[in-house]
Amino acid sequence: MKINNLLVALLMMLFITTTGCQRFAYKGNVYTSFESQDKKILLDMHNNIRFLTSSIKLDALRKSDKLSAAAQKHADYLALSGTFSHSGFGGSRPSSRVDQENYQWIRVSENIALGDFSFRTGTESVERVMKGWMDSPGHRANILGNYRDVGFGIAQNKQGRRIWVVVFGTQLPLRTDMKF
Repeated sequence: MKINNLLVALLMMLFITTTGCQRFAYKGNVYTSFESQDKKILLDMHNNIRFLTSSIKLDALRKSDKLSAAAQKHADYLALSGTFSHSGFGGSRPSSRVDQENYQWIRVSENIALGDFSFRTGTESVERVMKGWMDSPGHRANILGNYRDVGFGIAQNKQGRRIWVVVFGTQLPLRTDMKF
């Protein structure tokens, strides 16, 4: 089995090297996107939906490296474990995963989606995920919620399905009135 994994990894590296395509990198038993195209499209779509859909003025979401790390780690865990849940490794919750990345939050939530059986990337695949989230009241509320920051994670499970994780957050305000 380890030889098969090594062979797949070598073939993927050869494909990436010879085609110039940087779509997926093999990591253990999961394919992780290291191309930022889909994550950039996700950010743009979230902000467009917030601008066009909300009756109140919502601020544009800012990409957070800390929330992105939490989202990517959870996507990788879901892909490796073969599970699909907001509960993560050791029973972790979105809030505890964000805490592990030292994001000081007052509000945090998470959307997850299980994609189709393809390596499709780009607008078409992201649009499907966004439509699914917007058709779900809870996911829609997160997208249109009072959040400032966002992070994205995308991984591919052993069955070839993409797992999408979005973590929304608002940080604690910095206190400038305290004297030390």
